[in-house]
Amino acid sequence: FRAASFSLGTIAYLQQVNWYEDENEKNLLDHVTYMSSASGGTIAASLYAIYCTRNETFPVERFGTYFKQLVENLDGVKLLDEVFKILNDSQCWKSRPEKRRNIVNAFALAYDKLLFDHSLSGDLEFKGQTRLEEVCFNSTEFYRGLIFRQAIKLKKDSHTDSGFLYGNYIINLQKETAAKLKLADLLAASSCFP
Repeated sequence: FRAASFSLGTIAYLQQVNWYEDENEKNLLDHVTYMSSASGGTIAASLYAIYCTRNETFPVERFGTYFKQLVENLDGVKLLDEVFKILNDSQCWKSRPEKRRNIVNAFALAYDKLLFDHSLSGDLEFKGQTRLEEVCFNSTEFYRGLIFRQAIKLKKDSHTDSGFLYGNYIINLQKETAAKLKLADLLAASSCFP
């Protein structure tokens, strides 16, 4: 929660700092095209990416939807109540048979419900104009302890990016497969629960 709160504060600060370009005043956040996160920072970064693909704004001063949703759901008691409710509900696990019943998966299911409304990483691909062009959610794969990049391009390149890698050089996924992953699962992997 400290990392998520810090990231939320950083995003809010960038939105409030003005930048002058060609005599037009804009905030610094509108100039951010790439965002990389790890651990709890992925909570703020992934939710911000969703709002960018929906072309929604980030009005901190009015406690806009993004800011309000994060603040309300970063309440540790609310999240933990949801996690333990999921852990103790056999029906939750029957509806997601690919998931083993454990604390990490319970957090993933809680994030899916409270933050992401069942969004997939493929939902981040935006067809129109977006200020945020790419995000990278970093985690560690447990097999070898190597970094596992979860890079998602919100804005398509005019050419195929041969350097695009979802995973690492030992374990990686094709873009089509990665697009089917739930954002909540990416967040749970990035959060690195012990």
